Amino acid sequence: MFSSSLCDDSRDPLALLAEGNPLEPMIHVTLDDVGNCGKDGMAAVVGYVAYKEQWEAFNWAWKKTLADFGLEYLHTSNYIYRYPRVGDHPPTDEELFKILDPWIDIVYLYLLKPGTGLGICVIVPCADYEQLTAKEKQFVREPALTAFELAVGFACWHVKGDLSALNGMAVQMDETQNACSLYERYQFLKNENQTLKKYLSAIAFTDDKRHWPVQAADMLGHLTLRTWRQYQADPTREWPGAFTKLVFPEGSRTVASRVFGLDRLRRLARLRMELQDKAAIPDDKAL
Repeated sequence: MFSSSLCDDSRDPLALLAEGNPLEPMIHVTLDDVGNCGKDGMAAVVGYVAYKEQWEAFNWAWKKTLADFGLEYLHTSNYIYRYPRVGDHPPTDEELFKILDPWIDIVYLYLLKPGTGLGICVIVPCADYEQLTAKEKQFVREPALTAFELAVGFACWHVKGDLSALNGMAVQMDETQNACSLYERYQFLKNENQTLKKYLSAIAFTDDKRHWPVQAADMLGHLTLRTWRQYQADPTREWPGAFTKLVFPEGSRTVASRVFGLDRLRRLARLRMELQDKAAIPDDKAL
């Protein structure tokens, strides 16, 4: 269980720590769940997958910017509506862009621009899920759980070239009332999915007030939900500028987004039926 070479090493313990722990996860995906069937007609899981070095640089920049603005943490919805504005109208797209621009820059510069990090967004419309047959629902869980399963799977696909038995991917999730159900799905994926069982290393449910990566996922979640609601109300209206900059900075797509409507849900169910694998995750381009 313990390495005798490490236990017997006579070097300075601080020097050993500086070398890093080879069993420490070097890849982390941080996720947040947004939307609900009753109010929004969909459930989504969004977030970012990146490497340890990227997250460390991001944490430094996020912490510094919080200090510059005199904030203890960033909760996007609260921050937007408490931000000083003229008038009592809801924030306009222009105001939203101005308010969130510094935070979007941090995500882009430290997580996405290096070219290895990626945003994840999986949306499952509830009305489409309800049209599945009883048999199909044996292979596809309710929208919030399906979105979580696929978000974890897509994150693994993105970094699969660097995953190994000694370098797995850790999952960090915002604390939620759905934590018990999500943990059950995580355990199911880890035990039943032939790929994920080798590479998932840990899951933690974290307080977004104390965990900066979750605050970034919360921002992506807020803008995703805002854009979804706007699109449902008026499909012809342009997307909010803040969402566009976060998802399409400089014309490049930085978020792997999938809406799992009825056709994709049925293809997912059929794939799992054919494989007799209720935990199968398709390639992020297959569906």
